[in-house]
Amino acid sequence: MGTNKATMRENYLRLLEYDREQKELRYELGQELGHKQLQKMTLKMERTYHDVLARCSLIEGISRTEVIRRAIDFYSNAIGDDVLFPAPSKT
Repeated sequence: MGTNKATMRENYLRLLEYDREQKELRYELGQELGHKQLQKMTLKMERTYHDVLARCSLIEGISRTEVIRRAIDFYSNAIGDDVLFPAPSKT
């Protein structure tokens, strides 16, 4: 399913706003980029996703949290840092 240009632009503007908010938050908290701070995440997913997560965890011998981390790493690598962390245009 493709995404039209108007939706892509809207999503990009939301990403820029989110990025700005995160930079402000890090500044307010006095944190540098790369400083790790743990946050709790609750996921509501169909049972089949929970089942696959548990199975992957058992097969790999790692925690379910680590499975999620690896999945996010894989997905973010596919997207690329230049897209995830855009530099605002200078125009």
